[in-house]
Amino acid sequence: MTALKKQDKETLKSKYINRELSWLKFNDRVLLEAQNFENPLYERIKFLSIAGSNLDEFFMVRVAGLYSQIKQDVDSLSSDGLTPDEQMSKVILETNNLLNKQNKIYRDLILQLKKANISIVKPENLSKPEQKRLFKIFNEEIYPLLTPSAIDPAHPFPFIANQGRALVMRLNKKNKKRTLNTIIVIPKALSRFIEIDGNKSFKKFLIIDDVISFFASEIFPDHDLDKKMLFRVIRDSDVEIQEEAEDLVRSFELALKRRRTGDIVRLVIMT
Repeated sequence: MTALKKQDKETLKSKYINRELSWLKFNDRVLLEAQNFENPLYERIKFLSIAGSNLDEFFMVRVAGLYSQIKQDVDSLSSDGLTPDEQMSKVILETNNLLNKQNKIYRDLILQLKKANISIVKPENLSKPEQKRLFKIFNEEIYPLLTPSAIDPAHPFPFIANQGRALVMRLNKKNKKRTLNTIIVIPKALSRFIEIDGNKSFKKFLIIDDVISFFASEIFPDHDLDKKMLFRVIRDSDVEIQEEAEDLVRSFELALKRRRTGDIVRLVIMT
């Protein structure tokens, strides 16, 4: 790059703010509302949820656009003088900072909820009567909607839709030195949180992922759970419509179908 081009880049940086980084700063301000003790507790939780949804949308559209430019070797500069690769590096750094803050706020809110007699608990920490009620919920409302699949050459890897979550488990066959690797795509129809009836003055909630793994032996008889991992994918959902298309309705239909099967732009792994 010539000295003149370098000088032009510095000039652009001093006059413009990158739109992707500016958006992340906006989401940071949403997180500030989740930290604001002047807001009611439930409102703070709602702001945290909004920030998470915003970040998903950011990756589905804006980051997906950057990925597309990088794959196509686009070398044009943004308004503030950054290449797509440079923008992506800065976006990843700022996103990591944002996620660290988001996780800290989540942990703080969990403590605040506990003080308000609302807890997110693990199935193994429930009493025997509560586990019995949870098993009834699992057997009647959750298990019928699950489709377990083995992970091996004989079984195709299931499709994970945009914003979809899947539970991967390694199980050991009882009394035999055999392992089974399996995946369960968690249906979006299932609620993320399950309330277990207990003391009216104290509410207990469980995360659906924990419930499924807790009852793994019901799904896979004669097996013991060894390890588990939850992952989530975000896909490219940017919609591009050709204005000169002969049939705009058909073009929109095809674009919306492509959103479901777009390239994965973010993979979140939770162990």
